Amino acid sequence: MDTPATHGGKRPGAGRKKGPVSSAAQRYAEARADKERHLARLRKLDADVAEGRLIPTDMLRDVMANVAAQIGAIMDAIPVRLKREAPHLTATDIEIVKREIAAAMNAASRVRWNP
Repeated sequence: MDTPATHGGKRPGAGRKKGPVSSAAQRYAEARADKERHLARLRKLDADVAEGRLIPTDMLRDVMANVAAQIGAIMDAIPVRLKREAPHLTATDIEIVKREIAAAMNAASRVRWNP
């Protein structure tokens, strides 16, 4: 019975000789390493989405639009509620509230996402 090789199964000196790496081979190795890094990043993003740590941009956009519409409706109702629940407020007071609400809603409408 043969004894297992102590040098990894190859005889010493076998295989391709070490030498300078060509620039094409180096570019290939760098491109392949870059591809592997990108694939690993994609796998991590997919796992994050699957585990609920991330949501797709389209879904986020829909959720935020829904939230903004609800907030807008609530803010629009504030002057009416103030007239009903605080009858001591003057028309000037209600106009000030309306102006502030309009300013807040205009500021919110100018918010843009620029990745």
